[in-house]
Amino acid sequence: MNITGFINRLFRYKPFLFIVNGLLWAVFHSLPLLFGLGMQWFFDCATTGTDNYLWLATPLIFLTVVRFLRVGTFFAAFYQWVTYIFHIQAILRTNMLAGIMRWPGRNLPATPGEAMSRFRDDVNEVVEYVESWVDFWAG
Repeated sequence: MNITGFINRLFRYKPFLFIVNGLLWAVFHSLPLLFGLGMQWFFDCATTGTDNYLWLATPLIFLTVVRFLRVGTFFAAFYQWVTYIFHIQAILRTNMLAGIMRWPGRNLPATPGEAMSRFRDDVNEVVEYVESWVDFWAG
């Protein structure tokens, strides 16, 4: 299998998690725009010169809701990201171990320490590549 086929199969493994992850991070990064609009609304209400100061509470409530929404979106996006990354790590490590078990005699081609570092480092490199695509679509 070539690299393009490998990455293609990796993205097709859990497409729903990839899409949800990208959308949640896009929402998370877009919410400061609402915060800026809320601040504009607050200062517009504060500088109109009216004596009705009760209207100043409405933009402040809006800003509070946006802040809590952003925190909630962060936790949801982080949970989805961890779920997606752990699924990818699990399938890659499972496939690596299954490939080793298909070898005759099941002997490792190198030392056990090198095999451990390949299971850890090589999988983490692939996961970082996938994470960069999530960040690309979300950021």
